[in-house]
Amino acid sequence: MSRSGTASASGVVISGLYGSGKSSVVEEISYLLEDAASPYGALDLDWLWWFGVPGLRRREALPVLSANLASVASAFIDAGVIRFVMAWSLRDPSDLAVVRTALPFPVKVVELMVPLQVIEARLGTAVTAGRKADLCEARRWSHEGLGVGLGDLEVANDRPIREVAVEILTWLGWL
Repeated sequence: MSRSGTASASGVVISGLYGSGKSSVVEEISYLLEDAASPYGALDLDWLWWFGVPGLRRREALPVLSANLASVASAFIDAGVIRFVMAWSLRDPSDLAVVRTALPFPVKVVELMVPLQVIEARLGTAVTAGRKADLCEARRWSHEGLGVGLGDLEVANDRPIREVAVEILTWLGWL
C-alpha cells in the first residue's frame, strides 16, 4: 500500500501506571481486530526504546523512541495497517507529544485506572528485576501524580479484559 493509507489510519495509546494491564489490553484489542478482519498493528512502545547507554538520560533517549516509532509505523502503513494499538506508560504531556509527532495520523489516549494495591498484588510476586523496578516506579508515579490526566478516556481495568477491550474499541468506533 502506498503512503495514501496514512489518511485512513488512526491510533490509540493504552496508558496507565506500570502493572495496570496495558499490554494485556492491547493484546485483547488485537485479537478482536483480527476477528473483525480490521488491519491493525500492535506495539509495546517500551520495546522501541529499550537500550542502554551509560549516562544517557530519559529525555535524551526519547528521540530514539520517536525515530523507531516513525519507522515501524511507516512499514505498517505500507503493509496496509490502518489501526494502531500501542501500550506505553505516558509520564506527562511531553511523552504524548513524542508519540503524536512521530506518527502521521491522529492518536487518542485511553488511561487504564487500577488501584495501586491491585498493581502491587500484580507486580509484587514478579520474578524479574524489571518488574520489581516497575512496581517501584508505579508507586513513585502514583505518589507524585505522574501519568494521570492524559487520557481522552479513562477506563477501569478491574474486570474481564475482553470487556475492557470492547469498551475501548466501541469508544474508538473500530468495532
